[in-house]
Amino acid sequence: MKTAPARKVLSILFIGLFSIGLLSGFSLPAGHYTIAIDSLQEIKPAVNFQAEATPTPGEEVETATRYFMQFDDISFYYISTVASKVTAKTVEKSLNVNNLINPKMDQFEFQNYAVPSLIKPRINIFPVQEFKDQGGDSVTRQIEKLKQLTANQPANPPGELPMLLGEPAVQLMRAQLEYVKFQNGAGIRYVAQYAEQPWPFDNNLLFYTFQGLTDDGGYYISVILPVNHATLEGDDGFIRVQEDYTKFQANYPAYVDYIQKQLNAEQPNSFTPNLASLDAMIKSMVVEKKAPAAGKPTSQPTATVTNSPAGCTNEAAFVADITVPDDTSFPPGATFKKTWRLKNIGTCTWTPDYRLIFSSGDAMGAPAASKLTNANVPPNGNLDVSVSLTSPENEGTYQGFFKMRAPGGAVFGIQPNGSNAFWVLINVVPPSQEETTV
Repeated sequence: MKTAPARKVLSILFIGLFSIGLLSGFSLPAGHYTIAIDSLQEIKPAVNFQAEATPTPGEEVETATRYFMQFDDISFYYISTVASKVTAKTVEKSLNVNNLINPKMDQFEFQNYAVPSLIKPRINIFPVQEFKDQGGDSVTRQIEKLKQLTANQPANPPGELPMLLGEPAVQLMRAQLEYVKFQNGAGIRYVAQYAEQPWPFDNNLLFYTFQGLTDDGGYYISVILPVNHATLEGDDGFIRVQEDYTKFQANYPAYVDYIQKQLNAEQPNSFTPNLASLDAMIKSMVVEKKAPAAGKPTSQPTATVTNSPAGCTNEAAFVADITVPDDTSFPPGATFKKTWRLKNIGTCTWTPDYRLIFSSGDAMGAPAASKLTNANVPPNGNLDVSVSLTSPENEGTYQGFFKMRAPGGAVFGIQPNGSNAFWVLINVVPPSQEETTV
């Protein structure tokens, strides 16, 4: 008997019997949506780069394109290896199909997502206080637990991890726990599977989640994105379920422990999509919405820009990765030059007194500050910005974030409103697995 078809059939039956909401992805009934047009912009690189190995003649290799998404004072970047497009809408408060309250929220949906799944890939962002008022103590406990975890950052916290507007079931397993900061907030990310009862682990049900809060505590970010891992393709849990479910249940704690250890031992780039690519999307996120006061409508935020002493504004837009696109692989200790193409979309002219600065993340030998340009770059002009780096000695995924500094000391970055850092994201692999050298 072939296990893959059986696994898929059993997964579908299990979902139908125990977790109707999983298939719906907490979709609301027709008629409860306020649809708004998103402002998706494809940022086409001036030069196409191979995201994977160098092709042999006649072989086609997919290139990764970075996209910028902005909707309702929320923005983030994502790459084409995750999805071809993200759409957004405002969803009005309503009961979902599981008779649970969904708050009014901004919902982002992913088109042509990287892997097929029974789980709907989505990002939900909603005001904290409104959901507390609707959801009562259970919602409040989840939010308070998230605050404590983010503040204390324990390596292996006990019990279920926080999850709001996620999967309507029990957390069977969690792995790859990390604490992640975005541009104006922080939270936790992990890989998990949920179900109503002990069940085999399966790529059809495995997902990446980020649960976070803005720095002011006003908005909650819930991210649910399916992921796959080769470890689960060879798992024989479905065979054991068919043979003797009672025995499977009795041995379930040991089975969970085994799978968690297996997944925790894996590198982020061994998942599909790469967990580091999903982390990069989260880290780039800006939520500029202002939380409404009790009983009052949401006020619109005032756009902020970085001002120079002369009164002009400094702001940049990302145009392209000229070298080292996201997920490029290097052997340990390799030197390389990362180059971004940026556009001056402010009103200040960038002069040789401007600096490229390392902002956060993995420095990879980057200087704290270096000259941004040798010539003046007027508004609407493009500039190729480079920094020499060295891949770390240990295998893994590494990401460094950079911004710019004006002569007066003001730090600025890329859109929206000059608040985002731009980054380099690489994988360090054994020399035999090296995919790209630059």
